[in-house]
Amino acid sequence: MKVTTDLSVTSLRPRQSGIWTPSLLFDGGEQGAWFDPSDLSTLFQDAAGTIPVTADGDQVGLILDKSGNGNHAIQSIPATRPSWRTNGNVAWFEFDGVDDRVSINPIGYASGSFGLCIGLSYLAYTPSTKYGSWRSLHIDGPYIGASHPTSVGDIHSVAAVAELDGEPASGSRHLLYAQLLKKRIATATGIPAAAFADNTWQFSGYSSPGSPPARVYGYVESEALIAANVAMVRLWMAKHTKGA
Repeated sequence: MKVTTDLSVTSLRPRQSGIWTPSLLFDGGEQGAWFDPSDLSTLFQDAAGTIPVTADGDQVGLILDKSGNGNHAIQSIPATRPSWRTNGNVAWFEFDGVDDRVSINPIGYASGSFGLCIGLSYLAYTPSTKYGSWRSLHIDGPYIGASHPTSVGDIHSVAAVAELDGEPASGSRHLLYAQLLKKRIATATGIPAAAFADNTWQFSGYSSPGSPPARVYGYVESEALIAANVAMVRLWMAKHTKGA
């Protein structure tokens, strides 16, 4: 599905003077995406972008991409939309672990690799195939993150470097799953762009199996997100995930 509506917010690359924000990862026109649940101006209850998200518990049918690249996240089916939640300090997208998900059109990277950062926590341990993934094409495709959606055994990520709170991510899916029951900042760099080219991808889940019930406090991916600046994006994401 392709969104053709001209949403003016996509042309903006917001920045606060003297403060690092993920907008700096896109200042040179770099490709990528940025989804920010703390910014209500980018969130809508419907996929057409006509009904804004305003209150805790509202459904989210459209998340505008703050990178300026127009890579919006969309869910046209009301029953499978995540919820927008807040505790007054931080905000997040909440996925039910059954069928909630949003989809993003293929991102065409000109460079050979990209990096990502996500603020995440799982809400429950479901000892089955529901391990989830942070970035995956489909059930049997390349992936980056907690584990391949259906495979058993240890994790084999396509990223060059994957970390959780600045430490190497575990190769054990059970250990990593247990770690993600608390708020964590996950980062990955050196992800081969070619492995994810020309495919629509689903954020947070798949039809079979679904991802675990989870909260996502923010998500950024960019071809400019490399090892040299991953610490800055991790600090920004930690503030928006764990609070000031």
